[in-house]
Amino acid sequence: AICGAVAAFALAVAAFFGVYAGSPFIQLLSGPVPLTGSFEEAKGAYVEYQAVWPVASYGAEYYSGDPDRVSKWGYVLYDEEREEFLNVVVSDRMNSSFRSLMRSANQADDSNPSKVTPITVKGTLLPMEDFQIDKVLSALVNGDSKSTRQMDEKAFAQESWYTVELGRIQGLGAGNIWLMVVTAVLNGVIFMVAFPGLFKREKTEGEADVLSEEFAGSGMDQLME
Repeated sequence: AICGAVAAFALAVAAFFGVYAGSPFIQLLSGPVPLTGSFEEAKGAYVEYQAVWPVASYGAEYYSGDPDRVSKWGYVLYDEEREEFLNVVVSDRMNSSFRSLMRSANQADDSNPSKVTPITVKGTLLPMEDFQIDKVLSALVNGDSKSTRQMDEKAFAQESWYTVELGRIQGLGAGNIWLMVVTAVLNGVIFMVAFPGLFKREKTEGEADVLSEEFAGSGMDQLME
């Protein structure tokens, strides 16, 4: 009974983490692909994107129990080549780097482009939900936004919005993905060790029944004699 419970639990854990981390793990091993086509074409892919022109920022996520402390920042990037906007989410420790990029990008001009050093963003390109889009549009029209009136018009007319969270593959960090894969493998090993024990136990019980029947039979024969 114990072997059966252990085997069933290990199999369930291995299956759960294997399914949950399977696709992100494959993307992690394959590595990011450069974002060269349209955002629509790259939807769901693990991409590498050069962030060049942030025009607005906002608090994307706050610490639990402390609504005044931002844990993740959202940056609205204008992609000049595609003439579309892309949302990038970064941790609080990366906020200063993106804030510097936003400042330098909006001070640079054609005569002095060397001021801007792009930041490489790697993550899964995902479609945004309505409440996320509302945050982005609000950020574009607030007083700290660097966007122009023409940019704002394009933003409000943009039909599809996409976001990339820096260092996240389908919402998971690389460390979490590896942890889940290792957990799945270890539980798979436990299952393979415990599973044969079920048959061994059944065989042992069967042999014991045979011996018991033989002993009972021999005892009856002795009484008959």
